[in-house]
Amino acid sequence: MTIYLYKKTHNKTGLQYLGKTKQQDPHTYQGSGTRWGQHIKKHGYDVTTEILKECSTHEEVKEWGGYYSKLWNVVESRDWANLKEECGDGGAQIMTVEYKEKIAAAMKGRIFTEEHLKKLSLAHKGHADYRTPETKAEAARKASAKLKGVKKPKGFGEKVRQANLGKKMTVEAKEKMRLAWTPERRAAQAARTKKLNADRKHRPILTCPHCGKQGNVAMNRSHFDNCHIIKPKGVRLRTTSRSRPIGYIVTSPEREITTIDNLREFCRNHSLNSGAMVEVSLGNRKHHKGWTITRLL
Repeated sequence: MTIYLYKKTHNKTGLQYLGKTKQQDPHTYQGSGTRWGQHIKKHGYDVTTEILKECSTHEEVKEWGGYYSKLWNVVESRDWANLKEECGDGGAQIMTVEYKEKIAAAMKGRIFTEEHLKKLSLAHKGHADYRTPETKAEAARKASAKLKGVKKPKGFGEKVRQANLGKKMTVEAKEKMRLAWTPERRAAQAARTKKLNADRKHRPILTCPHCGKQGNVAMNRSHFDNCHIIKPKGVRLRTTSRSRPIGYIVTSPEREITTIDNLREFCRNHSLNSGAMVEVSLGNRKHHKGWTITRLL
């Protein structure tokens, strides 16, 4: 590996720049200095390049870079565009664990304004994503793990519904959704459904006290308080929940325990999916957004 230590001189303005590069052709490499880059952007790349040294190690670049920096006083002289001495430490740097921890501590708790988020969005719009599928999958896994247990604000679901009201999906979006259901995903969904149906068979048999009807699924719809024996068909009321349990014990992500008897209303008040919570209560899922639930039969 050859590292070129060079001196560039602008032919129109006479401004000089001391730098180093690993590029095979240092004459076409324009340099990465801040002030030098602004100068090139304004006056164009009409430059003469002189190779000062061909180094084989970073220590050699640091030695000769420091020598020429002091020899020509490149930092303080107005004839040079360097803002610091050339010591071979430019380009991509390998951050230590301590340095990463300092950055993380400085960014922790930082809240971006709406204006700042819009600027970030515009800056990244149109950029190609060169990440590998493995990198994307790992990023999605970390994001999912970070969001687990995060409680959404009250009314969040209604806001999303209102925002999407009237929107029509494009043909491309529909095709992406179709392709997302791979054979493996369909097989996993079929296995979950099969397990759910098997669990339903083991539910306790309930008997309506008014008509004597027995069953273990959807009995509340037409029996018990809605039985035709005590209520005419026109005035029967549909229950808010078809669940067989008489109640639930719910544990929040903060480990707070609550006993409820109306699962749908509880999920609506806490922006949760009632179907997912039922899956948790049946043992088909470990949790839903950090919440766990136990059925009281």
